[in-house]
Amino acid sequence: MLRAGSFTSLLGLVALSSQSCIDEPLYLGAGGSGSGGAGPGTMNSTGASASGSSTSGQGGSGGGATVAPTPALCTFFGTLGDERLFDLRPAPNGTDIVAGGDFHGSAAFDPSLVAVGTNDAFLARFNRNFEVQSSRQAGVDGFGEFSSAIVAPSQDRLIGVGTYTGTVGSFTSDGGSPDVFMFDFDEGLMLAAGTPAGDAITSGAVGGERLYIVGDADVPGIDLGTGPMPSSGFIAGFDLDSNIPTFARPLGIDMVAGSGHMVLAAPDGTAWVSLNFGGPGTTAIDCGTGFLVTEAPRQPALLHIAEDGTCLAGRLLPPNIIEDTDLFILDGKPGLSGSFTGELSIDDMGITAGGSEPDAFVLLFDDGLAATSLSSYGGEGAERPNEVIVTPGGSLIIAGEFTGTTILGDLVETSFDDSFDIYLLKMTPDGDILWSTVFRGPGVQAASALSMNGLGDLFLGGYAAGPLDCASPEPAYVGGYDIYMMRFDAGTL
Repeated sequence: MLRAGSFTSLLGLVALSSQSCIDEPLYLGAGGSGSGGAGPGTMNSTGASASGSSTSGQGGSGGGATVAPTPALCTFFGTLGDERLFDLRPAPNGTDIVAGGDFHGSAAFDPSLVAVGTNDAFLARFNRNFEVQSSRQAGVDGFGEFSSAIVAPSQDRLIGVGTYTGTVGSFTSDGGSPDVFMFDFDEGLMLAAGTPAGDAITSGAVGGERLYIVGDADVPGIDLGTGPMPSSGFIAGFDLDSNIPTFARPLGIDMVAGSGHMVLAAPDGTAWVSLNFGGPGTTAIDCGTGFLVTEAPRQPALLHIAEDGTCLAGRLLPPNIIEDTDLFILDGKPGLSGSFTGELSIDDMGITAGGSEPDAFVLLFDDGLAATSLSSYGGEGAERPNEVIVTPGGSLIIAGEFTGTTILGDLVETSFDDSFDIYLLKMTPDGDILWSTVFRGPGVQAASALSMNGLGDLFLGGYAAGPLDCASPEPAYVGGYDIYMMRFDAGTL
């Protein structure tokens, strides 16, 4: 049994070939080559302006073009069980895309993969036509999923990080609750760790020769290889040459759990982290001016982390920012995409949600983490931005879900039967929406993955509990959650 404070690192002890096993029932399965008028629209607040200006949706300036691209390709992969896609990232060859998630039964995208448990985690590389080029699974007797598919170009490695319930090799999750694991596409299990409560790795990134991960732990004691942590939630780093953990920092305060949501590597090898601290109270993070002190439970924060885990810079964010803000780096500086309720104020700038439901915001910072621009979009319904990328031209493309009525620039849409539908938009960094589009359908839809390959093609993916109007005719939906992937050609963006 894996107890609080326990840890194992197995990478390098075994090397697996197609469909072979390590310490059953964890195994690596390999696939072959594939064949074949509802409130404010956009609010901007830049510099020292306290109120901002209203644009799309209320006749203000900005907005921009309303001609949105249509998918060049939209594909579903599904069985009668649940298949989910959580991450898409560009492959090193510049044209393909790598994916991470989970699947049930015989994988619809590669039937040579057959789940050992209820669901198995998978990593896969697709060409731009969504034909599988190679795939691997991490099979457990319970449930497994990869939340991130991490590409390490300098070492030509693909690593999945995520959550499992059940037995991984000779290690069993405690009390039936989820534990965490890392998995190398070619070499197998890298790490398994956990506590008697729920644990998860939520995001990972490679900066230089360092692998960064962030995640959750509901109780203190998780050991990622540097010793049990005194509080829950974590940021950790691993040396890619040796796969040895180099640091782990707790995010909780006493028994109040913290959580890391997203980590993004900067060009210099350092990392930016979006997280929520426990509290209120004094954290274990000192960014050079004393330990950060939270004022509210689960207060959001932004940190800049060195390769050795030292906090280079950090700041707390307003408590009415809803958890799980996404990160992007623009001109070497961090930005955040997320949602909020009520009035959001930071550094003499302010925006107000259009109704009682959350609206979405985009927030930019300078080198010293002072806010430089704050903008919002949304209608009377709820907006839930999930993914953001920066285009080569410096614009932002954001994907998420909405329910009710949303306003996205000049586009006003209402979700199907008040369930969550998908939106996709392109905007300038200061908040002018250039184009926007939605994809509706019965059931809950999730936009959980967004990426761009070296050709400039845009890929949107996630999972859907029903048909999705992304093509004509609509791709065939099978049952449960099905994986969907869309490609938008570079010239249409």
